[in-house]
Amino acid sequence: MGWASLSNGKLLSVAEKEFDVFITSDKNLSFQQSIPSSSIQVVLLKARTNTYEDLVQLVEKLPSVIKTHEPGKFLEID
Repeated sequence: MGWASLSNGKLLSVAEKEFDVFITSDKNLSFQQSIPSSSIQVVLLKARTNTYEDLVQLVEKLPSVIKTHEPGKFLEID
């Protein structure tokens, strides 16, 4: 998507143009981005590691979270 070069603070403004929900495993994102002022919901998959085995259990919880989408909201799934 060409987002690797985006500086802190720019990521959500680019993502909200194409998406309603932004899913990440970056535990620092909420400190680097202004989530409440965005029109996108951010969901943190808070796993022990970023391996498939640890993340897959959390991904299964996403449908219920996405259905209740709220712009500017930050949620953690652990």
